[in-house]
Amino acid sequence: MYGIAGVLGPTLGGLITDEPKLTWRFCFWLNLPLGAVTFAIAWKILKKKNSVHGRLSLREKLRKLDLFGGFLLIAGLVTLFFALQWGGSKYSWSDPRVATIPTRILSQRTVAISCVFNMLMSMAHNTHMYYLAFYFQAALGTNAVTSGVRCLAYGIPCSIAIIITGACISSRGHYVPFMWLGTSVFIAGSVLLRELDVDSSMGEWIGFQILSGAGIGLAEQVPFIAVQVVLPDSDMPTACALVVFFRLLGGAVGLSIASNLFSSELFQRLAGAVDGVKVEAIQDAGASDLAKSVPAAMLPLVRKAFSYAVTEAFILPIAVAGASLILSFGMQRRWIPDDRIQPSQESEMEADPESTGSHDVELNSTRNEKTV
Repeated sequence: MYGIAGVLGPTLGGLITDEPKLTWRFCFWLNLPLGAVTFAIAWKILKKKNSVHGRLSLREKLRKLDLFGGFLLIAGLVTLFFALQWGGSKYSWSDPRVATIPTRILSQRTVAISCVFNMLMSMAHNTHMYYLAFYFQAALGTNAVTSGVRCLAYGIPCSIAIIITGACISSRGHYVPFMWLGTSVFIAGSVLLRELDVDSSMGEWIGFQILSGAGIGLAEQVPFIAVQVVLPDSDMPTACALVVFFRLLGGAVGLSIASNLFSSELFQRLAGAVDGVKVEAIQDAGASDLAKSVPAAMLPLVRKAFSYAVTEAFILPIAVAGASLILSFGMQRRWIPDDRIQPSQESEMEADPESTGSHDVELNSTRNEKTV
């Protein structure tokens, strides 16, 4: 479903953006009814397990919330995003303006690596999806709908690879090799995407997207499987939520860093090269209104500058994917049918919350031929 949404999203977003009566703002308003429907379906379908927390009153449940910790976490993330967005572009890095997780679960090796791996790959994925649309519109001069259609070359292979990966893991039981294969394919595609320019052919931008999309699809969903193998059922919701949190965090941080790289390169390319037009005005015009903001004689030069800026942002996916590949070698290699935690082991771990680590040691020692 995640892959299908990734395919449909850019196309529908392009259609909405190009509709004069709706504009791009409607893309955000559309999330409200869709979110409400999703919430209602989840509330109706998902069944809650009986637990001691289920018998608490609403007031008692609110008392157990770490509101102060949540406030600190949100405040810290907001300041982090401001620093990454402004540092080096709007303000210098020396400017003073640019200055809730259960450790028991996060200290488990596979869980920790899965979270960081997913964060890094999300940084790469979001950077590609966002700046490929910028490349098609600003550098090649397409409209939002055409840009969304061209991005299908990235989304469709990603969706197919996710399905194939799930089927292979279900039949074979091994999941770590898909992290290695996926990141390797993704790195190859990312290196090629960085070679795009205003003169690139259709075959090039389609082929490079297919490689990158397939790589993401092979690797990005594996962490969700890994954390379910190494933890008992009682810890699965928290672990999966952690992986999702790190994915969302990675996407936001990745776009902030990529935006900094993009803006710095664009300013450098355009500074002194365009007469009578402010560089800030060109950037603020956005990809869709670029032709209206720049004199026709200067447009080819500006489009080439945008092309260079986009490929500069594409340095980030290569770097973080390389780090992800190295990190994936630290994963515990297990075979799902044998290494899944059994109900009897789960009850022992619930009785002793500190036993997660000791369980890993025991499991590893009894299955040395399959666990590293």
